[in-house]
Amino acid sequence: MEVALRQGLITRYVSAINQSPVEIPTNVMSAVIREDLALPGEKRHLLPSFVEHGMVYSSEKPVAVGSDDVIWSVKLDSKYLCIKGNEDSGLLSQSEFDNWKHMRN
Repeated sequence: MEVALRQGLITRYVSAINQSPVEIPTNVMSAVIREDLALPGEKRHLLPSFVEHGMVYSSEKPVAVGSDDVIWSVKLDSKYLCIKGNEDSGLLSQSEFDNWKHMRN
């Protein structure tokens, strides 16, 4: 489950940096996620079908490509899977998530 989600987020990351290779603006962050979430689960190309609106969060500020700043986070049970500006993925604790300036997609 996490592997499929990581792959989907990395693919969305590549899509975002193709549109904005230096810094990913908030509108691009949101657009590339909403684009996939708008499709029915079985027709999604990138995000797994278990991911729903309200589970995905984006940074409130632009994120520099190559940085350690979180771009997206997806809530999975009691943890948050994230991807950063350097394409690294990982888990955020509840306190890290709470301290991150974000908006729900």
